[in-house]
Amino acid sequence: MINHIITNLFHTIGCLPFGIRAETREVGIEGLKSDKSYLIMPFEKHKSQLGKLKYLKSVTIVLLGLFLTISHSSWSQNQRCLTEALLPSITLDEQEQRIQSWMQANPVLPRTIVTIPVVVHIVYHVGSPSENISDQQIQSQIEVLNRDFRGRSSQINEISAEFKPLVADVELEFCLASVDPRGRATTGITRTETTQRNIANNAFQIKDGLNKGIDAWDTNAYLNIWVGARADGVLGQATRPNEGSKDKQGLVIDYRAFGTIGTASDNKPYNQGRTAVHEVGHYFGLQHVWGDEDEPSCSTDDGIADTPRQNLTYANECPSRFDLETFSCGTRDMYMNFMNYTDDSCMAMFSLEQKKRMLAVLYEFRSGLLESNGCGMQVVSTHNPAAALMNVYPNPVTDELILQFTNLNQAYSLVLFNSLGHELFTQNGTTAPTTRLKVAHLPKGCYFLTVSSGSKTNTQKVIIQ
Repeated sequence: MINHIITNLFHTIGCLPFGIRAETREVGIEGLKSDKSYLIMPFEKHKSQLGKLKYLKSVTIVLLGLFLTISHSSWSQNQRCLTEALLPSITLDEQEQRIQSWMQANPVLPRTIVTIPVVVHIVYHVGSPSENISDQQIQSQIEVLNRDFRGRSSQINEISAEFKPLVADVELEFCLASVDPRGRATTGITRTETTQRNIANNAFQIKDGLNKGIDAWDTNAYLNIWVGARADGVLGQATRPNEGSKDKQGLVIDYRAFGTIGTASDNKPYNQGRTAVHEVGHYFGLQHVWGDEDEPSCSTDDGIADTPRQNLTYANECPSRFDLETFSCGTRDMYMNFMNYTDDSCMAMFSLEQKKRMLAVLYEFRSGLLESNGCGMQVVSTHNPAAALMNVYPNPVTDELILQFTNLNQAYSLVLFNSLGHELFTQNGTTAPTTRLKVAHLPKGCYFLTVSSGSKTNTQKVIIQ
């Protein structure tokens, strides 16, 4: 029994006892992995079982101390992602049932572009000012997220012909929050100085304001991204839906793999912001293309119908679409998928079925993001940016909306959508300065009001409470 407990403890700290080479393992709930394995010298054969147990106990104490103070791998030996299945608050079967039920109930996906409020927490060591990355570098990461989740990757032309019809516009966009949880104006960026070196090694610590990190903003309303230094060779990790503590939801990214400029610019091949894209995919419920196994094989899968099985991770690689070695399970591998381990410059797409799953997770498990005011109420269409065409008040509303039109000099069309993109109301009008819209009969929740006039389109988020 004691031997079993101690063996489990060695598993927990990333080692297997005596002569067994340890694979990369998860630690605790969120975990800290190394891309190295360790060989612990076996006992001398003449030691008794009791002696072994005593020896195990003493070595355990020493190893725990070493684990807390020594980095297991260098930055040059990178591991793309640390995200693994965590401890769910409901069973995985229940979670999967809800995802599948949502997808079956919504065969035609919502057409509303959803904007996700993001807060970036920069946690930097007091003696390492380079870790305190610039606002411009942070913005460069937001721009990558917006391009890649809208199917506009700069590598889109490199996708193999058989996969081009599967490229998805996920219709998710991201903004640095302009309103904080208390309703105050914000840049969507927090900066915290810490005395803890390589604080991002420990996902719990960087997310803990009482332990030299910083607490999350309301994780129901904001996508929290913590950025700090790592010395374990890991680029990033994420919490998956309905897993782990509610106040720890979000991403942890190394400051050298965040964005495309500054500290990321010379960090090839991880200098194009794809670590965060990959981890946001996990945050919205995606697995790696080969599934969740440490060692991919043709017998494992990610549960996505249009991503072929593969038994390679493509870590530190960037194949060509003409490369015949990209057929690992009898079909061409979708190595350019964001959920692979390929180099940043080789990643290019999410698939249509991956989009369905991410939206199912958004509406089933992260629906608070739909009702968040983190980006402010007004969202100007990215298809045709224009000055605001209307002011809407009161917002939030319980009974009646008042729409005050501005910059209108011709007829307009007004459409109200629910959060699933279903059209609820349409009105065509002339240049009347105001109009009223009764909403008391509608369920509480998040809605989108779109006005179009000529070549201009303007959408505003409306909360009915």
